[in-house]
Amino acid sequence: MSRFKVLVISILLLYVCFNQHAVYAQKPLPIDSLKQAEREKHSPRRATIYSAVLPGLGQAYNHKYWKIPIIYGGFTALTYSYMFNDGKYSDYLHEYTKRMNKDSANFNPAMKDYKNENILELKNSYQKSRELTVIGFVVLYALNIIDATVDGHLYAFDISDNLSMNINPYLAPNYNYSLNGGLSFTFSSKRSRHNPQKPKFTN
Repeated sequence: MSRFKVLVISILLLYVCFNQHAVYAQKPLPIDSLKQAEREKHSPRRATIYSAVLPGLGQAYNHKYWKIPIIYGGFTALTYSYMFNDGKYSDYLHEYTKRMNKDSANFNPAMKDYKNENILELKNSYQKSRELTVIGFVVLYALNIIDATVDGHLYAFDISDNLSMNINPYLAPNYNYSLNGGLSFTFSSKRSRHNPQKPKFTN
């Protein structure tokens, strides 16, 4: 084995020893008892039920208040779309029915330039749009429940400065009885909603 490999392996071993010592020497971090109790009490299942009973209620339970206007804005837009398409569908349906019954006295003057084929096509088009709006209601309702459930599970996670990356060396034997070295990268997130103190390391 060359001196260069011996030097590299020695440095890696020293780093591993120091890293293990630093980890075990780390003092326990203080825990905010109130935040800890709130985290343990928070129930994703309850958030799911709340949003199923009343859309947006699960988001309020998860403290995601900014999502509530988005949810109800979507329901408002879908309601307007349904009413618009339903009204147009009814108009063309009645007109098409009158034309099929030869009730010329009650034809809609605004549609006098439309052929029967055009009336039928428009009726079917607005009917399809109305059905798609109903599907939109179901999808938005389901997304509201899924969102509350996911946020309920992620409620205790702090996706911010508490994200950390650990770099650790490793040694692995090779097929020719030599050693290969490398570095492993580990990403972690602390389950805490407060700002913990930075760990102190001792030599």
